Amino acid sequence: MKISEFRKLIREEVRKVIKEAGAPQENAIKIAVQTALDAGDDEELYDDSSAVSYKKLSKKAGLSVAELTHVVMYCLDAAGEDAPGMDNLDAKAAGGGGLTGKQLMANAIKKVKGMGIDIDSLV
Repeated sequence: MKISEFRKLIREEVRKVIKEAGAPQENAIKIAVQTALDAGDDEELYDDSSAVSYKKLSKKAGLSVAELTHVVMYCLDAAGEDAPGMDNLDAKAAGGGGLTGKQLMANAIKKVKGMGIDIDSLV
């Protein structure tokens, strides 16, 4: 086997592993959603000292804390869990820059889908 063929095989394997692992943004969102689903709420994600805090995961996910909060809220609701804030989406969203919760959720979902992530498969 030639060196060039060997390198080609290695590159193909590396690409396959990366593709299976998912993008870092998708993994961060999945961790946030799974953490909330496991607990039945998103309380643990508010602990900034935690490795899975909204603050830390939002940076990895490429979303603002408010956007990630609304993505998790959407997923909790879709899974039939109690999603605090879902009943008050017409009010101004905390950290939402003047948007209502409904507008912020729509924007966050659109942003996540724009990253190529199927938000409905996260639940």
